[in-house]
Amino acid sequence: MTDKSVTQRLRDLSSQASNRPHSTTDNSHGEVIDALRKLVDRSIRRHADHVKIKASMSRPIEEVVSGAYEETASGPIFVSTTRYALKQPLGPSAPGLIELNRECPPALCGISGGRNVCGAQLSRMVYLDTETTGLATTSGTYAFLVGLGYLEGDVFRVDQIYMRDHADEPALLQLLADRLREYDGMVTYNGRSYDIPLLQARFITNREFNPPLPSEHLDLLYAARRLWKGRNTGCRLIELEQEILGITREGDIPGHLIPGLYFDAVRTGNASHMAPVFHHNRLDITSLAALTIQASRLLNPASYQSEGLDPEWRGEDIAGAARVFEKLGLQETTSMYRSALEGEFRLEDQKYELLCRLSRIHRREGDSENVISLLDQVINEGRCYRPYALIERAKLFEHADADYERAHELTTAAISILDELGPRYDVPYEFRVSLDAAHHRLRRLEARKAGLPWHPGAQADDSMDDFSF
Repeated sequence: MTDKSVTQRLRDLSSQASNRPHSTTDNSHGEVIDALRKLVDRSIRRHADHVKIKASMSRPIEEVVSGAYEETASGPIFVSTTRYALKQPLGPSAPGLIELNRECPPALCGISGGRNVCGAQLSRMVYLDTETTGLATTSGTYAFLVGLGYLEGDVFRVDQIYMRDHADEPALLQLLADRLREYDGMVTYNGRSYDIPLLQARFITNREFNPPLPSEHLDLLYAARRLWKGRNTGCRLIELEQEILGITREGDIPGHLIPGLYFDAVRTGNASHMAPVFHHNRLDITSLAALTIQASRLLNPASYQSEGLDPEWRGEDIAGAARVFEKLGLQETTSMYRSALEGEFRLEDQKYELLCRLSRIHRREGDSENVISLLDQVINEGRCYRPYALIERAKLFEHADADYERAHELTTAAISILDELGPRYDVPYEFRVSLDAAHHRLRRLEARKAGLPWHPGAQADDSMDDFSF
């Protein structure tokens, strides 16, 4: 109901009350009617004042953010467009967005999804981020601002589609679908768990039961967790852009405040406070594109050959990429681990983890000389990784050299270190040594030293004894 109709209705009720006949002898009825008439008049004045205040405060989005309305089959929708020069880095350590003209490496696809875009140009992907009215992905949550970043000629273009109120949603979804159809796939940050399920729910709520979202989707969060977790700075997008790209946000707004600002804009018709929200969304999209470039470079074998190592890369970055290569069974794993050892590590324990991983690879290859060299280095310096290295070295003495005395000494040393470490013993699962397993090994070595037969009991853990050189 419009403001005019509400005012007119109140006036009609007041007029009806004043024209209604009543007994002059019934003074109580007259007093009630007079009181009601005054109440209605006061409500009319208050409503009129509220309309005037709202009109004076009203500021549409086109006066706050540069942009224009685009026509769709479902009506007009507001779109703000920003263009960025490709050669201009976004931050001190950020690459120029012109590097989006590179292929998507198979390793990035392998850990982030979108296997069918391996080898495709990153420039053929659209970089998507949403601002929403809540954190749920159910039908009660709306994506009121959808940002899309993509290469257009010699610029990186960011389109931000804005829903002024709920009536604009069909037009927003229509324009979003039209834009997405132009690209081979999309890149998001945590979109697989949040943005895409939410958009799918909104399409279905609007009776689009086959949402036109790209089937090829790279979720960079999965790659970020594997590549940069060694920096121990967290994996939120704003944390990574500062740590990896050297970007410090200015004029930004905390994400948890954004839904409230949008609700205020819808309720009052005043979009004055929405400019920082658009700024926040643009920063998310440009940082997403820059981090995708960095991830693709780290996961590209050519980066460790012809291109040379980036001086901004740390040892833990290359080690993270090497772990991805190892998991995928790629042959460049060993050389990448070696390259990582030449870099700097924020935490010294990360270097020893890397030495242990490299020793396992050489063990599988049957290269006993390198295995011994790497394990001895960890034994001498490796802190929490020393028990693992001692036990592995003891296995070699026991199985390869039949030197039970030396194996017994190393196993005893490992048990002693485990007792000292106690709760501080925090290493990845594959490099943890169980005290029970170590004591079992010690008893077996004592039997073999004495020349006694050994029959492994139910608690035996001989699965670790798989050396063959």
